[in-house]
Amino acid sequence: MVKSDPALKDIPVLVLTSRDSREEKERAVELGALDCLVKYRLPPAELKNMVKVIVGE
Repeated sequence: MVKSDPALKDIPVLVLTSRDSREEKERAVELGALDCLVKYRLPPAELKNMVKVIVGE
């Protein structure tokens, strides 16, 4: 829904999920997400760094 709204379509989207399936990740990217990340595999510091890169800090 975010990507279909012209006012929001350029906002980068990262999906955080607890589901570790290839289908889940593929679906998120197909829907416009930059990436689909599995929460329990991602250290908080790594997530923070990813967000900084995406927003250009």
